[in-house]
Amino acid sequence: MTTAFFNCSYLPLEIPLAFGLTPVRIKGVTGRTPRADRFLPVTLCSYARSFLEEALKQKGSLFILVDCCDSVRRLADALEVEFPGKVFLSFLPRAPENWGFFAGELEKLWKFLAEYLGVHPENANLTEALERLQRRREVLRGWIKFQREGVVDPLDYFHAIQAFNDFRMAMDPPELKSKGKSRIFLLGNSIDEEEVWSILAEMGARVVGDDLCYGEKQAEIEIEAEGEPTLESLSRAYLSRPPCPRMWNLDDRYEDLISKVKERKVDCALLFPTKYCDSFLYDLPLLREGLRKSGIPSIVLEQDYSQKPAQQLRTRIEALLEKG
Repeated sequence: MTTAFFNCSYLPLEIPLAFGLTPVRIKGVTGRTPRADRFLPVTLCSYARSFLEEALKQKGSLFILVDCCDSVRRLADALEVEFPGKVFLSFLPRAPENWGFFAGELEKLWKFLAEYLGVHPENANLTEALERLQRRREVLRGWIKFQREGVVDPLDYFHAIQAFNDFRMAMDPPELKSKGKSRIFLLGNSIDEEEVWSILAEMGARVVGDDLCYGEKQAEIEIEAEGEPTLESLSRAYLSRPPCPRMWNLDDRYEDLISKVKERKVDCALLFPTKYCDSFLYDLPLLREGLRKSGIPSIVLEQDYSQKPAQQLRTRIEALLEKG
């Protein structure tokens, strides 16, 4: 079965599944990126460079990208050089009311996959794909439910998120563990460094909420359609989910985040932006000010996939948990 690698949680995974593909997110892997650096400058998003480094190791694969930022466009250009005809880049609008444009992009993807695989477009089964993804989404919602109650180990939750975005892996139901002493909220792009989750687990922290690209947001997608699902219903659902920093109407985003922090009785917040990610870095001052006014201590730990986490990572997380 062909693997379809993807980069962004705004991609409706129902579409590659409908064509019998196996969706797999390439997560950021810490380490140097010598092959990727032949194509992309070292001052570009470290996740884009890590993605390319891992992608260049693959054989006979397909890549479906969503242009969540300019770095992804450069990533798509580089992939097309190495994998001609095996790269699709979908343009993502910034506002939910532009769902019609996004539906058009999804239709282009639908036709691309049909042509690439040599099948008739009508032979793809979107209904079955939606049902399959919904089953996994229900398992993820179970993890999030118990996560909010503080009875799920952070490292186990991390593995559940990874499994949801890698269809080669089975989704296991949540395993409940004793409550930790600190209730923490995570904000950032995606925290792919397992060491961060391990440290949180070792220190007895409990992640009671997150605003990561991969996590709660993916569980909150609701496909509303009468009868058979359509590309239009997928477009509406994905653009209506809780937004990421590059999307429209940031005031609503801040209010929603602060509301969640208060509702879940958060002790402290960890902001984990990816280095050179302008969208999230622009967010930081407003987010930190909102947290400060709410009496929530927070720290910023910048993520750079090209380097191993610094030794001070553990010390700073420990100091944050003590404040909370």
